[in-house]
Amino acid sequence: MDLNQLLEEVKLLPEEDLEILAEKVSEIRDSRQKSQISRLRSDLDEVAEECSARNWDGIGAEPVSEDAVSYGRKFIDLLSSRSIDFADANVGVSATPTGEVFFDWPKRNSIFMVQIFSDGTVVYSSVGGSRKFKAKLKFDEIVSSSLFEDLITFLRS
Repeated sequence: MDLNQLLEEVKLLPEEDLEILAEKVSEIRDSRQKSQISRLRSDLDEVAEECSARNWDGIGAEPVSEDAVSYGRKFIDLLSSRSIDFADANVGVSATPTGEVFFDWPKRNSIFMVQIFSDGTVVYSSVGGSRKFKAKLKFDEIVSSSLFEDLITFLRS
C-alpha cells in the first residue's frame, strides 16, 4: 500500500479513531525525538571524554574545551525544545583540532554544520545543495536567529 492509498483510507475513519491515530502519531514522534536527543547527549559526552587530552588525534590537537562542551549541551537542549525531527538524518558530533564542538548533518550532496567555540561563538553553514550560507553569532543569539529554521529547511530538502 502506498502513502496515497493509506491517506484515502484514513479519511474514511470515524472522527474518534482519527483522534486516537493522531495521539499515537504524536507519541511516536515524541519517542523518536527523545531517543535522538539522548543519542546526541551520549555522543557529546563520548567526544568530551575521548578528546579531553592534548594530542587526542595523534597530530597535535588541542583538548576539547569544557566551555564548548557546555555550550554543546545547551545547543542540544535547544534542539530538544524545538522538537526538530532529525531521526532520518545521520547527525554527527565531534571535536575540532582547535578544541571546539562540531555538529554536522550530512546528506547526499550537502551538509549542514554547527561549530561551537569556548567563548560561545557559534558558526553555522550549509554547503552543497540549492541553498548555501554561513552565519556567525553569539550563543545567546541562537534563539532569535534563523539557525533552527535553516536546519529544518535543510532537513526537509
